[in-house]
Amino acid sequence: MSVPSALSPDQEADIQKLQQMSNNLRTLQNQQMQLEGQKVEIARTLKTLKEVPEGKDIFRQTGQILFKADLAETIKDLDDKLELLEIRIKQGSKQFEDYQKATQSLEQKIKGYLKI
Repeated sequence: MSVPSALSPDQEADIQKLQQMSNNLRTLQNQQMQLEGQKVEIARTLKTLKEVPEGKDIFRQTGQILFKADLAETIKDLDDKLELLEIRIKQGSKQFEDYQKATQSLEQKIKGYLKI
């Protein structure tokens, strides 16, 4: 975005702040998409694990190593992770909405003095 030279230093600072806020908004959106992806993956894994018969061996991967794991404990761990992810997604959505409103407000302010 080119900035006309007739702008005050405060107006120029607002424009720079809007650019930074827009970048931060994209970052927040990307983080939300990653969390949603993790949620889908964990939910799919839980669905599969709940279909495994009791007493059947399962393995968990840590790095490049597989370890034998307890089925019930693994399900509980994944349920806990899923719950935590859902909380983080909800908080992130609220943060994104608040930040988006602030960005739109600043954008309207800038449009006002740029007469767009």
